[in-house]
Amino acid sequence: MEKFFYKAKNDKNEIVTGEIETVNPSSAAKILTSKKLFPIEIRKTQETAAFLESLPFLSFLKSVSRKKKALAVGQLASLVGAGLPVAQALGIMEQESSNKILKSTFGDILTQVEGGSSLADAFSRHPNVFSELDISIIASGEKSGNLEKVLKRMANQLEQEAKFISRIKGAMIYPTVILTVAAGVVILML
Repeated sequence: MEKFFYKAKNDKNEIVTGEIETVNPSSAAKILTSKKLFPIEIRKTQETAAFLESLPFLSFLKSVSRKKKALAVGQLASLVGAGLPVAQALGIMEQESSNKILKSTFGDILTQVEGGSSLADAFSRHPNVFSELDISIIASGEKSGNLEKVLKRMANQLEQEAKFISRIKGAMIYPTVILTVAAGVVILML
C-alpha cells in the first residue's frame, strides 16, 4: 500500500485535498469516485516517491522487458484500431495485464488521460517503462491522428530491439565461457 495525495471536487464544486492509502492511482480514483468526489489530481506523496527513488539497486524491478512492452503496445494498438476510445483501451490494458508494473503503469496513464492529460504526457510520467523515443513516437501519433499505425510500428520496433539484444547476449555466451575457463587455467597454473 502506498500513500497518494489527491485533489478533487465534491458535489458542491468545492476543491478538496487529502491523502489516501491504496495500491495504485487507479484504485485511488475509484475510491474517491465512490465517495462522490471527482478526482482532479492523484500523485504519490513525496515520502513514498522519495523512498522509492532512494533505492537505485531496485531500478531493475521497476522496468519492463522490451518483449513484454512490445506485446502491450501491440495490444493497445489493436484496441485503438478496433475503434475503442483511448481511455477505454487503457482501462482494458490495466485489467488484462498480468505484469504488475504494466498494470499499475496503465492504471496511472488512464487516470492521467481521464484527468485531461495527453497520452504522450501520461506516458512520460513513466520513464522506467517508456523511453523518450517511445514518448515522442506516441506524441507524433496523437498529433497526426494515426495513433493505431504509430503504436503498431512502435510495437514492431520494440520487438526487433528485443530480438537484437537476445542475439547479442547469445553471441556473448561462448567468449565469456572461454575467458572464464582460460582465467581458471591461468590461476591453477600459478
